[in-house]
Amino acid sequence: MRLRIKNLKYQVAIGVSQEEQNNPQIILISLEFDFLRSPKVCETDNIEDTVCYDLVSRELQSVIYTKKFHTIEYLAKICLIRICEIFENKSFYIKKTSIEVTKLSPAISVQCENVTVFLTHPEL
Repeated sequence: MRLRIKNLKYQVAIGVSQEEQNNPQIILISLEFDFLRSPKVCETDNIEDTVCYDLVSRELQSVIYTKKFHTIEYLAKICLIRICEIFENKSFYIKKTSIEVTKLSPAISVQCENVTVFLTHPEL
């Protein structure tokens, strides 16, 4: 079984230049959880037995809004580590967790719609 949370939208102080960091930019974060077997929530319908989307979004906020970032690669790794930490002691049978971070309208010399990085745990 797989659970996806797609395109959580955040305004983030991110970029190489001080100008970029002073003007928060939109990033989209998507997460994917692959389970070894169907989570208990499929039988219980109890939010305590699964990945809570609101908890995930709040934890990402706590990471994103506490510092400035130069690269989406680093931001993705820090976010993925935090998400894995909050679920590591739960018995949700998560086999693999992946993150996708997209920076819209990156500051490069040609027109570019977005730049995206993908990371997967346990391959950190």
